[in-house]
Amino acid sequence: MNYRIIKLNNHGWGLKEMLIMNSILIILLLLASYYVYVLYNNLDVRKGTQYYKLESALQVAAVRYVNSKNMLNSKGIVRLYDLQKEGYINSFDDSNGNSCDGYVVYNNDDYKSYISCEFYTSKNYNKNNK
Repeated sequence: MNYRIIKLNNHGWGLKEMLIMNSILIILLLLASYYVYVLYNNLDVRKGTQYYKLESALQVAAVRYVNSKNMLNSKGIVRLYDLQKEGYINSFDDSNGNSCDGYVVYNNDDYKSYISCEFYTSKNYNKNNK
């Protein structure tokens, strides 16, 4: 029997292949870390929760204010200043002690509250309504 011996290249990867593979892995790692960073900043659950509570408190105070003034079945804006002056809401600060401002737009039974703090502003907040 005549067996042929085949020599294999057992040197493994060369420097060029290793650099190419590492470059691809680094690019994928950078892309993944960028998307994790963007996702984390969009969620930001801790801050969103405290400001949601402020918006809700402002809305509840506005509902009580509108009901007490018999302004039902109408539309308008209730400002934080008016709610504080009438005693429906006291301090309006975030968890860092920063003062916030806000207003509630109402149309019949539909109430939407908007606030502006140092590090957060509600979507569609209009400075002219405060």
